[in-house]
Amino acid sequence: MGPLNRVATILAVIFCFSTVAMAGDDDDDGDQGCNKGCTVGSVPPLTPTTYRASLPSPPRFADVCAGKPAFTAEPQDGFGGEVLARIAARSSAMEHGYVYVHTPFVQLDHVGGQEDYMERFLNLGADEIDIRNITGDFNVLRHKNFDWNSGLGASGCNLIHACTNSGGCMGDKGISHTIGGSMDDLRARYRRGEPKPALPFQEGAYNVAVHLRRGDVEHKVASEQELLLTIARVRETVAEEAGTRPVQFHVFTQGAPGSLPLMANETDITLHIDSNTVQHGSGTIEVATALQVAYHSFVMADALIITSSALGYSAAFFSEGRVFAYNHPRPRRSDWTMVQDDGNFTAEQAALSARPIPPPAPQAPDRLPSFSGLGATATEIKETTLGPVVGLALSLGAACLLGGIAVTLMGMYAANSRKKSGAVEDALALVKCQAQQPVWKAADEESAHAPVEMEKLLSQHFGQA
Repeated sequence: MGPLNRVATILAVIFCFSTVAMAGDDDDDGDQGCNKGCTVGSVPPLTPTTYRASLPSPPRFADVCAGKPAFTAEPQDGFGGEVLARIAARSSAMEHGYVYVHTPFVQLDHVGGQEDYMERFLNLGADEIDIRNITGDFNVLRHKNFDWNSGLGASGCNLIHACTNSGGCMGDKGISHTIGGSMDDLRARYRRGEPKPALPFQEGAYNVAVHLRRGDVEHKVASEQELLLTIARVRETVAEEAGTRPVQFHVFTQGAPGSLPLMANETDITLHIDSNTVQHGSGTIEVATALQVAYHSFVMADALIITSSALGYSAAFFSEGRVFAYNHPRPRRSDWTMVQDDGNFTAEQAALSARPIPPPAPQAPDRLPSFSGLGATATEIKETTLGPVVGLALSLGAACLLGGIAVTLMGMYAANSRKKSGAVEDALALVKCQAQQPVWKAADEESAHAPVEMEKLLSQHFGQA
């Protein structure tokens, strides 16, 4: 064997052993390695304004990495797929006792070049270990098809496992995610993120957001007729919950204007058709902002209808409203209504997403004026035997008392320039009113002497002219 052949043989053996070592226990995984330099060098820089955190300082990787595998998500996908991959990977890492390391968006389809803008919008890395904050050296072992059940061992602080495929991050090999239970923190971070865009909703309405994925998908796309059937069923289902509020649907999709003619004829459906959406590759700030409007609408709507798209599915996890989801092999919550292939769903399926109907707003009790001294409501008084009599007496007494106070004050003001007889005449209204009220005296003959007694009181009060 010549020298060149020996060198070639040695290189082949080295390559073979390297490939086996990199692949580990995964079959045909396509694993690749990357050190700290190539990992951190490919992501946008971390600045003090990237995240809006609640903790005074983020957790340190060196404090938690010993004896535990570390895991991160590095998929290359559209915005929805990458969001769903990260929240699923975080949930699974927590479920298995792994250390979760957040890697920001690197190269987003549809809105490439706007990764930092979308990172600040979601704020998912706040209060997490950010891979850019790790001070020591490490290597990232990237798994194309990751099996959460395979076990990673105690990889320590020098190795971080990463899923590079959205399906692998979400556990296509049977793992049951607990995404729903880990979303409270992520919802709070989302709200703390950069100010969200204004919603295109009708004020005072029960707003239903609808996401229809079309164009660049390979799997079955819901037709306009199927989606109209779903809208009709949702309209019936949420009627009681909406109460007196009108139900308004907002359909977000891509395509040419006029591409949904049947929906355009419905008076309670508003179409938001974006004809400028980039299929793949780079996107402008305008495209990214339009995406944020749609996404925030999905999150904040009273109800959400999602078809087979990761964009709608990821937003549904942030939503606290009702979710009606077309069946798709993605992680889901148990309180969603799953829509059948024809767009319909049963009453039993609808009940899964039902939300408690809020009780009517409490009304202030019809409480009597405080000067009555009773502190009882009018209803409580009417329920007593003498309720009508007492209620009428107190009403007349209150009216006369207020009138008497006003007249008395006027008389006191006029007393400085008028004679005593004039002052007394100005107060006659008070005397007459007080004589007529049934709570002033118990008997009519006693009430007849009330004007004389009041005149004496007024004379003592005003004195000599």
